[in-house]
Amino acid sequence: MAKKKAAAKAESNDDARLLAAYQARIRQLQGSPLRRQDIRDIEWLDARVRAEAIAAWRSAVPKGEYCQLAGRQHKLIDDAADNYRLPLRGASVNLREALTALHDLIAANSHRLRSELGDDRDELEAEKLRQQIVGLERDNERKLIDLQFSKGDAIPKAAVRSALVALAAKLRTLGQTLARIDPEARKALNDFLEALATEIEDGELSF
Repeated sequence: MAKKKAAAKAESNDDARLLAAYQARIRQLQGSPLRRQDIRDIEWLDARVRAEAIAAWRSAVPKGEYCQLAGRQHKLIDDAADNYRLPLRGASVNLREALTALHDLIAANSHRLRSELGDDRDELEAEKLRQQIVGLERDNERKLIDLQFSKGDAIPKAAVRSALVALAAKLRTLGQTLARIDPEARKALNDFLEALATEIEDGELSF
């Protein structure tokens, strides 16, 4: 009972303030001098009108304006309404209801969303580690080659190729001698030499 009386009193005070504000607005429009209370009442009225206009707009945002706010095409908004049961159908959208439904949807699927985001992060971290490992392997190979050169253990590729060309020439001479003894052995040697020549030219040896 006390709450009802308090509510009735507040509504009565609101009505009185509203009446005073309208009277002050009329005096302002008539060019009459305003008291400080009149100015405060007018400011209160303007704020109330703005709040009511915003509340009215939020409860029925035109569909086109909602699409602009969301940055989505009309069809995508309607698809979301159908697929996720969001209150986005119709010529206007109740913004409060739409946001509440959207947050409810996120909350209901929060575990799955966190899991999927976690999987993506794990994949990115794994790929980053793979790239780091590949980089380290290449760096180690370069350092090993540099170390071999500094110790005199490594032989330049050009020197290896020259030596192989000379070896191939000697083997062909040997093949001519071998042909007189065993033609099949000569054929096998020729096949080997042709393959070796190809590998030398390509710079990719199979041994």
